[in-house]
Amino acid sequence: MSKHTCMGSTLALSIGLLWQSSCLAEDVNFADLFASGGLGNDVVVQVGTDQTLLLTEGSYKVNEKNLFVTASHARVSGHVVIQSFAESDAAPLKGGIPAGEPGYGPDKKGYPGKVGETGNSGAPAGSWVVDIGTLEFDPGSSLELVARGQKGGTGQKGGIGGTGCGGDSGGNASDDVLCSKPCPEQGKQGHQGGQRGAGGVGGLGGVGATVYLSKGLFDLKEGAGSGFKVDVTGGVGGDPGLPGERGEGGQGGPRGSGSKGCSCSDPPGPGPQGPPGPDLADPTPPAEPGASGTVQKM
Repeated sequence: MSKHTCMGSTLALSIGLLWQSSCLAEDVNFADLFASGGLGNDVVVQVGTDQTLLLTEGSYKVNEKNLFVTASHARVSGHVVIQSFAESDAAPLKGGIPAGEPGYGPDKKGYPGKVGETGNSGAPAGSWVVDIGTLEFDPGSSLELVARGQKGGTGQKGGIGGTGCGGDSGGNASDDVLCSKPCPEQGKQGHQGGQRGAGGVGGLGGVGATVYLSKGLFDLKEGAGSGFKVDVTGGVGGDPGLPGERGEGGQGGPRGSGSKGCSCSDPPGPGPQGPPGPDLADPTPPAEPGASGTVQKM
């Protein structure tokens, strides 16, 4: 805690009227109270009526907890951001891949890989109550309440395509006395592997917070150039999952059997392996963002 001395050069933006902070009013650091204010699923920051809540430069993360700030007087020094989730914070990744059919279907092509599951939904931001009577800003200072929902989680990776059926055997050599067909035929090519599974759709973004503001703060939010902003946007949808692996083509078929009485100078080998499964025809559709929260006057 410190004593705040009034300076004539201090820019004071007040709620409803210009507030001159009382000389030698006791400053209480917001950062200290915020760090120690956790009570279960709540973060509580409160100072007495004869104290000034001092918000200094920095970013303070609430995550999905509820936030309660109560102060008769507050002062902002520097760029201050109180936020639920950072833009890079996302719901946990849905791991693994979906189990699919490992083999091939009636057409002898590998079964297509299964589509990955939808990602985990982002967590909603909690409820915020910011009850500040009068607020002043040092020159160039600002306060942002960023109460967005959490970004949705990445979709699950797509499944692996099934392996295609092996190729048929090649034709046999002739056993006739003239040896008209001394060599057997090469084996037939294996059948195509299964299409790779599409990645799962990203998770739904979390819902933005419900923020309750004191009347003065609510009016200040509406004013242009006030240095006070509130953002209750829903979280963005999660990223799509990666596509699965293409199924392997079936092994080439064996060559046909040789003749018993004829000599083959250049016997063929087995057939070539089948091609891998095809790529996806359509990309995974984008995920849905979360619903925006609301800002209400107390």
